[in-house]
Order: sequence, then C-alpha cells, then structure tokens
Amino acid sequence: MKRISLNKVMAKLAVEQTPEQVQLGRIDDIRAKMKEYGMDADAADKIVKSAIQKYEKAVKSGEQLLKELAYTLDVAEEIGAAQVAKEARDKMAEVRSNVAMYEKKIADLKAQ
Repeated sequence: MKRISLNKVMAKLAVEQTPEQVQLGRIDDIRAKMKEYGMDADAADKIVKSAIQKYEKAVKSGEQLLKELAYTLDVAEEIGAAQVAKEARDKMAEVRSNVAMYEKKIADLKAQ
C-alpha cells in the first residue's frame, strides 16, 4: 500500500472544497461556539441565583438569631448575668454586621 503524506491529503482536500463549503464549515464552528457561550452564561446565571438564595437564607437565619439573642440579653440583664449579657451584645453586633454584609452582597448580585 502506498503511503501519502498528510500535507498532500490536506492540499488535495483544500483544492476540492469550494469556497462555499469552507464558509459553511466556519458557520458550523461559530454555531458550536455560540452554543457553548450560551451554556457558559446560563451556568453562571444559575450560580448567581443560587448565591442570592443562600445569602437570603443567611439573612433570615441571622434575623432569627438576633431575636433569640435579644431575648437572651433581656433575661440575662433581668437576672444580673453580666457576662452572659456582654456575650449576647457582642454576638448581636457580629450578627448585625454579617446580615448587613449579606444584604449588600444580595443587592450587588441583583444589580448585575
């Protein structure tokens, strides 16, 4: 069997293809790239939506935690448990800060 070099085969194919066939091949390549581009954008959108949902859940959990901490603070102050009251105040400040940060992230993600 006679061996033909790859360059000769490619040269023969190039001669046999019409310009229209070459353009159709390019269009097919562009369509494939457009599909991949769209799938990447859709995947990114899903990630952003998921992040927003998780931040919203964290905000709700934080708000519930603030209510529980406020109750703990009230009881601690009533019974004179200064250390517990101090810790409850510190944790409330931390949770408020985190909730504010999460709300900002939600707003930033929704603005995109």
